[in-house]
Amino acid sequence: MAKLILPDLVKGCPFPLTDNIHYEDIAPESEVWLHSHGLHPNAAHRKSFQDCDFGRLTSMCYPTAEKQRFRILCDYINCLFAFDDLTDEGGLRKDEDGTRRAADIVMCVLRQPDTYKTEFKVGEVIGE
Repeated sequence: MAKLILPDLVKGCPFPLTDNIHYEDIAPESEVWLHSHGLHPNAAHRKSFQDCDFGRLTSMCYPTAEKQRFRILCDYINCLFAFDDLTDEGGLRKDEDGTRRAADIVMCVLRQPDTYKTEFKVGEVIGE
């Protein structure tokens, strides 16, 4: 069995790892908002998604974002990973054409947020 050893990427980073000061307040709000749309097929999937803590990832990637922008970023990153779940393990897993159509819908929603309408759940959520 082949073994791959990754270097300590954090150790070599010249920047301090910092959380956004709004993480504790905003990340949970964003998760509640996302989950209110029923994107997860069951409680186990929802728990697994929450355990990933994409709000923390967003916090560390955007440590200086002001509160309103940080909320938008949390919502966006959560939506992206929810979409990723559909293509990795959900209904689009083995559906290349469906994945392509879903990606096109998401891009249309991003380009025309005020006018483009869709019934694709992730597209609806991103459109908010």
